[in-house]
Amino acid sequence: VVNGYGTNSACVKASDLQAYCAGTNDVGQLGLATTSGAVVPFSAAAKFRLDLANPGPAVGSGSSLTVVKIYNQDRFTCVIASDNQAYCAGENNFGQLGQNNFTVNVGFGKSIPGRAQIPANIPVTEVILTYHGGTEGIFFHVNDAPDASIYMSGHNGFGTANDGAFIGSCAGAGGGG
Repeated sequence: VVNGYGTNSACVKASDLQAYCAGTNDVGQLGLATTSGAVVPFSAAAKFRLDLANPGPAVGSGSSLTVVKIYNQDRFTCVIASDNQAYCAGENNFGQLGQNNFTVNVGFGKSIPGRAQIPANIPVTEVILTYHGGTEGIFFHVNDAPDASIYMSGHNGFGTANDGAFIGSCAGAGGGG
């Protein structure tokens, strides 16, 4: 079953409850922990490396994480793991991966997946990869009772967050649904 796809890549959740991705990896968006900036597509799917996640889980080891949901777009791949946290790889020149940094290890991308730094490690229920300004921001939907909130990370150069601010790490962008 294909759980996430972009124009140049796709990811599947396999029977071992891990994500496997194939396609263009020019900014590390497949989460393979490679430093190759090659734009030549991979011919075979490879594991999204949750076991190497940096930052890793708030508690426990990344090697024990399994995949619940996959979100894949041209410049990013994010998964919600079994600890209910989002782990993303891909373009990070504006801090859009929500890892509280602008770390890149291939081109403008970060090929080593890392946990989005949602305050208090609130469980993430959905990841929203937008098309408008899509390479500059990611939204993380959380259910922090009594209200649901959206956290946005990245650059707000196109007004994506509708708050007029540049956000280099996760910051609340709204509440109530």
